[in-house]
Amino acid sequence: MSPKVIAVALLIGGGILLYVGWLEKESFQSSVSETFQGSPTDRSMWFLGGGVVAVILGGGMLLKGGKKS
Repeated sequence: MSPKVIAVALLIGGGILLYVGWLEKESFQSSVSETFQGSPTDRSMWFLGGGVVAVILGGGMLLKGGKKS
């Protein structure tokens, strides 16, 4: 599989994780957790963090792949 395909898959997957993490963060359960504990649920933070990492890796791979060494 080519690096460009993997990079695009990481970008798409990261975008999906960010979207799901945002929905999870805005959920009722997360709002209750944030009210009493001061932070959203761990699950939403894992989704958001994983999405950010995947988007950064995918973007970095696309940028690195575009340069000729």
